[in-house]
Amino acid sequence: EKVLFSVHCVELDVWSAQTKEHTMKVRASSIVTALTVVATTVDSASAFTTSHTTATRVAKKSSFQTKPTLLPASTTQSQLLILDQEKSNLNLLKSTSENIDEEGGGFFNGIQVNIPYALAFAGFLGFATYVTNTLPAENTDVILNAFFADPQHGVSDINAILGFIWNVVGLYSVPLSCLIMPGAKEQKLPATPFLIGSSFGGYGVLGIYASTWKSTSAADEDVEAAMMKKSDLGWFTANVLENKLFNWAMVALLLNIVDTAGLVDAMLTNPGQTVQGYVELFKSSALVSASSVDLTILTTVAASLIPDDLKRRGVTDSGKANLVALSTLLLPVFGLFTYCALRPTMEED
Repeated sequence: EKVLFSVHCVELDVWSAQTKEHTMKVRASSIVTALTVVATTVDSASAFTTSHTTATRVAKKSSFQTKPTLLPASTTQSQLLILDQEKSNLNLLKSTSENIDEEGGGFFNGIQVNIPYALAFAGFLGFATYVTNTLPAENTDVILNAFFADPQHGVSDINAILGFIWNVVGLYSVPLSCLIMPGAKEQKLPATPFLIGSSFGGYGVLGIYASTWKSTSAADEDVEAAMMKKSDLGWFTANVLENKLFNWAMVALLLNIVDTAGLVDAMLTNPGQTVQGYVELFKSSALVSASSVDLTILTTVAASLIPDDLKRRGVTDSGKANLVALSTLLLPVFGLFTYCALRPTMEED
């Protein structure tokens, strides 16, 4: 019995040792698995960070092609979950990159510089700055004092041509609005603040907007696609700027400015002295020279917008549109106001 008891105790010790060894193996295996998961997580985070910082270079315009990955047989469930998360992150990164491309990547990324208008704007600012710093300020003060003393006739009493230019520059925002507002929705900058500001600052204000103007209808080969209807316009544009009564009222107001300035009478009775007086004012006053150049630029810009405007109204002959635009340059100011009154009417629906 003692021998049997001793043998039984030995077997019990052996079984206990085997149990401890098995437990240690299980614990070791668990530790190895945990370390593998941690290492995989770190690698995944590093890979995601790298792919995120290089997204716009690598994934911006390219197609993401996912190839089947052969996983080792020993891959754990935790590793599979991490790999799935990494794949989801890459897909999210691809979607974000494509959205950035479609939306233009921000407000200023969609703005394009219109070189001719921008050069005119820079040239006008440079010229205005030059004459302001070189011509005597007292000559400009004389004109301003005359205006404040008699806003209606003060400037005209100095010179009829100057009086006409002085008043018509402030009115030029109306025909410009008739040309710009129908296509304003497709521009990046809002047109209304610049058009209102041009009544006081001329091209010194409007030039900012014009420098970003993007011609849409002129670049469209499909005339039907370029055509617009009144339903495509805002309320004010459709009911006021497109209203023929309003357009003819502006023509009447222009003729009233001519009469108020005494331009016709001055040019009929003493044209030489009137023109010579204006030339002297142009040479001696920064206000006169800047206002004159301003009106010239506004007239040229308005003429360049007419072909686009006609195409929106279904005019297919580009040669005819260019001739109409040229006619407004041959008859400055009056040609533009008359064009707005006579141009084709947009369809209602």
